[in-house]
Amino acid sequence: MTTTATLDAKINTTISGGGYTIDLTNLNGQDGSGLRIQRILATNPANSVGNVTVATGASNGRAIPASLVVPPGGTAACYYNDYGVDIDATNKTLDVTGTNADVPLISVSLA
Repeated sequence: MTTTATLDAKINTTISGGGYTIDLTNLNGQDGSGLRIQRILATNPANSVGNVTVATGASNGRAIPASLVVPPGGTAACYYNDYGVDIDATNKTLDVTGTNADVPLISVSLA
């Protein structure tokens, strides 16, 4: 059975300090609480200096089975189809790490 996403968000943030955190309870002003991750798509532009990694957040992390590691010019996607627990105050973050000044595009779909 395929689950249709009810919340899609694109995060296009410049990496500084080695990375940043995506808060799934505040995705571009939308609250993903009570939903589950359906898909994560990460694109690392060809002009990036190094790999970009999307992983379970270090603080209040929303666990994903494996980190997505994307080389410059690459794209990686994982489809989860309701994997794991609902997003809530203690299960809500993903960490994006990479080289300062790189600007990956991270898309997250929840349902």
